[in-house]
Amino acid sequence: MRGTPGPSLGLRAFVIRSDSLDPFVGFAVPVAVEGVDSKILDPRSTWSDASEYDAQAKKLVAMFITNFAKFEDHVDHTVRAAAPSANIAAE
Repeated sequence: MRGTPGPSLGLRAFVIRSDSLDPFVGFAVPVAVEGVDSKILDPRSTWSDASEYDAQAKKLVAMFITNFAKFEDHVDHTVRAAAPSANIAAE
């Protein structure tokens, strides 16, 4: 998938592959952005210890799930479906 935001926004072209889903939150992340070092587009690779990144990401997802529970009844089903799930946090 290729996105090209309008020039009036001052944003650059980016590329998202179908296999570029973040394993913790489940949304697509860009694999290439014009003028940006692709190494920083994968946050896990910026940590010196990948297992520490994984642990922190799981903790963050669990915190999101706990907090989001307060608002679940007030949002559309599409918003609930897009939220990270507990099984992602447990992996």
